[in-house]
Amino acid sequence: MAVAGLLADARQIVETARTEAANYRSQYGSPIPLRYLTDRVAMYMHAYTLYSAVRPFGCAVMMACHGADGPQLYTVDPSGVSWGYVGCAIGKAKEAAKTEMEKLKAIGCCFHTNR
Repeated sequence: MAVAGLLADARQIVETARTEAANYRSQYGSPIPLRYLTDRVAMYMHAYTLYSAVRPFGCAVMMACHGADGPQLYTVDPSGVSWGYVGCAIGKAKEAAKTEMEKLKAIGCCFHTNR
C-alpha cells in the first residue's frame, strides 16, 4: 500500500484496510482478495464525502498484490472512486511519472494486465 497526501488521513485509511483484512481472514479463513479490499476502502472513503459534518480524506491510496491472477494494481482517490491499472502514479509528480511510463510503453517494455 502506498499513499500520497495528508499523512494523518493516510494512517486512518491504512488502519481501516488492516481492519477489513483482519475481519475477512477471521470470517472466511483466507486472505482478502485485493479487489474486495479496494472496494471496501473506497466505500469508506466515499462515505466521508457524503456528509457536511465530516471532511473528506486528503489522500490517495495505491494498493498492489501478486496472486494467482498475476499482478494487480488499484488506486483509490480521495472521492472514493477506485480504478484498476497496469501502471499508475499518485502524488505531486504524478504527471512526470505518467510521462515516463508512457515512454517505456512506447519503446516496447512489457506491462502485465489486470485479469
